[in-house]
Amino acid sequence: MRSLFVYWKTERASLAAAADAMAGFQRELCRRHAGLAARLYRRADDEGEGDAGATLMETYAAPGGIGTELQQCIVADGDLACGGWRRGARHVEVFEDWAD
Repeated sequence: MRSLFVYWKTERASLAAAADAMAGFQRELCRRHAGLAARLYRRADDEGEGDAGATLMETYAAPGGIGTELQQCIVADGDLACGGWRRGARHVEVFEDWAD
């Protein structure tokens, strides 16, 4: 099964607003796509001095995997959802379950 891992940076001062916007996007996406599981994480070691930014990681999994159409939706609509807070591009990684 294919799962998506999407990470991006935001300014530390904008972290709460960025995370709220992405969490709302994920809730709506899960409502529209039965069985989709979406999670949002913050990189744990982004606590240093200054404003190097904060990294957020979105994860997506679904029974049967993430198909091409759903992946395109997650990428395009997610770009819009975090566009006001995103610093740079969102990076999309696609992983498949390891089959024995």
